[in-house]
Amino acid sequence: MILNLIFSFFLSQNNSNLILGYWGCGLGPEDLFFINSNSDFNQIQNCSTINGSVFINGDYHINSLTPMKNIETINGYLVIYDSHILKSLKGLHNLREVRAYNPYLLEYGVTIKYNNYYEDNSSGLCFSDLINWDKITNKSIIVSNNRLDCPGCHFECEGCFGPG
Repeated sequence: MILNLIFSFFLSQNNSNLILGYWGCGLGPEDLFFINSNSDFNQIQNCSTINGSVFINGDYHINSLTPMKNIETINGYLVIYDSHILKSLKGLHNLREVRAYNPYLLEYGVTIKYNNYYEDNSSGLCFSDLINWDKITNKSIIVSNNRLDCPGCHFECEGCFGPG
């Protein structure tokens, strides 16, 4: 645990490349990067590989995933939960694989749910159901209770992470 705290401190000081080189961020599948504010993205924004899991619980504090634009592989799981002002998954567009060596709730590679604003069906997360998650993970997937009234993808796209 102390090693994990020291490691997190060095990453928060933007020293991840000096410490990790090309190995990625995190020490293994048991590591968890918990993101609940924009400043928490500093831990992973320069990483292409996450050796652990990412759990985003943005509540009303996170409106964009663009700090995650460099991530290509997550060796743990990805959870996006209760992030009510998040509009799209833009920022995850380079994500190629979620290996889920340590699956969420022992089963899930990707879980995206409760990212809506309960009083308004025109607010909340869109596009999560338009991505072919089966190409990104071979584990189970939950995508539910996100925004209902969403725009579609551009007609030339096969799924999309956001508008544009």
